[in-house]
Amino acid sequence: MKDEFEGREELKDLFETILGSSITLKDTIVANEETLFCLLVNKLDKSHHDDEAIFELTGIDLTQSKNELWFVIEALLKIAYGHESFSMIMWYILDRFSEDKKLLPYEDDEGKEYSLVTVKDLYFFIKHRFPS
Repeated sequence: MKDEFEGREELKDLFETILGSSITLKDTIVANEETLFCLLVNKLDKSHHDDEAIFELTGIDLTQSKNELWFVIEALLKIAYGHESFSMIMWYILDRFSEDKKLLPYEDDEGKEYSLVTVKDLYFFIKHRFPS
């Protein structure tokens, strides 16, 4: 069965004992991984665009105040997804649009271009290109 995982029955029994009611356990790590990746990248992307909008409207540059935060975020992304995937994530956040706001293709080291329109496109491209 698709939703089965090692230790499922023992875990189910434990929770049912604690909760005093019947439960259903599912192993949804793959779906959760995609959802979490998309959520993280979308939030980072929105934060970056918000910072740019604040700068355009007020002239206030938040870069210096966020350098330490971005250092931590970048380190965690490298640990979680690897250096190559990290580079693609940062390209998606920082460089996927031209100055005139046109979507740019991702170009690999060999000059091949890929259209990555959504964060899901990025997720599946990374999973295909750098399988774990």
